[in-house]
Amino acid sequence: MFPPEIYANNRRLCGYPCESGERDAFVDGFIVGWAVFFALFLVVRWFIPLHKFTIKFIRRRAIITSPRIQSLPSTNTTDNTMISMLEKFASRMSFSELSEATDSFSENNIIAIGETGITYKGTLSNGWSLAIKNLFNAPHIQHEFQSEITMLGTFRHKNLMRVIGFCDEFNGRFIIYKLMPNGNLHDYLLSSNINMEWPLRVNIAVGIANGIAWLHQNRVVHRGISSKCVQLDENYDPKISEFGKATTSNGTLNGDFSVPGSYVEDIYGFGMVLLELVMGKKHEEFISSFESIDYGDMFGLISELQATEDYEDEICHFLNIAKKCVECDSGSCPSMVEVSQMLIGTTTRYDYDTENEIQFAT
Repeated sequence: MFPPEIYANNRRLCGYPCESGERDAFVDGFIVGWAVFFALFLVVRWFIPLHKFTIKFIRRRAIITSPRIQSLPSTNTTDNTMISMLEKFASRMSFSELSEATDSFSENNIIAIGETGITYKGTLSNGWSLAIKNLFNAPHIQHEFQSEITMLGTFRHKNLMRVIGFCDEFNGRFIIYKLMPNGNLHDYLLSSNINMEWPLRVNIAVGIANGIAWLHQNRVVHRGISSKCVQLDENYDPKISEFGKATTSNGTLNGDFSVPGSYVEDIYGFGMVLLELVMGKKHEEFISSFESIDYGDMFGLISELQATEDYEDEICHFLNIAKKCVECDSGSCPSMVEVSQMLIGTTTRYDYDTENEIQFAT
């Protein structure tokens, strides 16, 4: 060992003094901090999309499981141009308004389930009673949505339904009508608690015929006439609805009701409705044996109809008219104007004005 004195006055023997350790701590902390920040950044970037996906999944589960919006279509919302066009024919309403009016689309407010959608009863804050149809998601539903609104928003006839409004939000399409308190003709006829007297059946038959004749005079084919598309208002006046498949007519009575645009589609459909009105049954129950009807014993075939001999001739005439409509495919087919006139001609005791009921649109 060398004594300490040997190292005296030899400043550079051991080199320069070591620097303080503070700089190394700062560098290490800086590196660690950036590493932690980068890791957190990756976690956040991964978590946000996952969070969004989770929300979407929860919402999707809610749509599937919630009765409130179970039947909402999943098609894309109509673009702004189409919305603006539809607003020319009916008022646009918000989803929140409809949800409030129907108690969040409660099952207790369902009044009809048809081929195109579920109809709910709703009441606005001002007391108006509405029928709100929530359209199913189906092929061509966009076309049917637009067709129903534009046609019923344009036409004005006492025997056609009126569209009050529409809604196209949250992937759902809704059409709003005035509520018809007596429901559709199909359900009304088949109700075991209701006995519809013959004069009322005559009024309904003539009203439907006039409505269809008016459409044909204005070159429109409904293409879906049935007792289910006929609504009854508070006075039991018929209102034709369900115009989603309606088309402009080709203007011919070609005897082929399978051809879109042919008037014969509607005439055949009306014949079925007229049979149901007279017989008080679904047409499936008797149409297969229609040819074998014995008019001498027809009262045995007319169920739920309290008819007296005062109406016997009228009933016979109505059955004959129905048969002519149903047999349109055989080549000889009356127009709906002729059908309406035949119905009115056999019911002289009632006051009908055909010229005022069947006219061209202006």
